[in-house]
Amino acid sequence: MIILGSYSKQTYADQTAKELVNCGFKVYSKKASNGFNRNAVYVYCPEKEELDVQLNELNKKYPNDIWVLIGEKIDNIS
Repeated sequence: MIILGSYSKQTYADQTAKELVNCGFKVYSKKASNGFNRNAVYVYCPEKEELDVQLNELNKKYPNDIWVLIGEKIDNIS
């Protein structure tokens, strides 16, 4: 999963999640242990090079500090 945002307000997280779904992404949303609402997209990249391409493309549209989350159980993808 690629984390695209961590928001203190649920409204902002919901707005970003809706935009991502409208762009065709499978969105993962969860409240993190720090209380922030985290949004991520699920992308399948069996090779690191493919992940790098996805990160570069997403960073163009969402120029925040995006990062990869590995190994978390996914239970609410929309």
